[in-house]
Amino acid sequence: MINFTFIFYLFILRRNEYRLFSEIYEPSCNSEILNLDSVVHVDICSRQCTSNHANYFTNAAELTIRHYFNARDSSVIMAFDRIICLKRLVKLIIECYNFPFEQLIKLLSFTPNLKSLKFGSISCDTIDLIIIQQSDTFRCISKMNRITFLDVRQNWNLECMRMMNCLFPQL
Repeated sequence: MINFTFIFYLFILRRNEYRLFSEIYEPSCNSEILNLDSVVHVDICSRQCTSNHANYFTNAAELTIRHYFNARDSSVIMAFDRIICLKRLVKLIIECYNFPFEQLIKLLSFTPNLKSLKFGSISCDTIDLIIIQQSDTFRCISKMNRITFLDVRQNWNLECMRMMNCLFPQL
């Protein structure tokens, strides 16, 4: 039986931006943990980057997520935290189709210094908005978040707009 591993590609977009891709390969060498202090923006373009990635970007302040990672628990958020320090993030861009609102709430609870949030599509049609608004996590985020810039590329119904207004009162 052949074991498959993932190889990660770091593409330098600018001097301080990295885009992470991956592909399956047969193992021939061990990956070494890298500490890339100059990176400010990390762009994750592959689902495998969160589970097996060896680099840690200590000073990253911006994160772009290009794929939805199908997990109902916090394992995806913990995987992001192994790549970058979520507490240092000031800008988050989610370019996923129908990113679940529950995952957004979990992610926001780990990013207390976030000032800018941009997303294309957040799925809030299949959830009970009242139950989410009454949760302790939602209340804590709405009181503690520092988001002053919100860029949404989606049409919402009135209930979703009210919930976003409660979630981001600093806007």
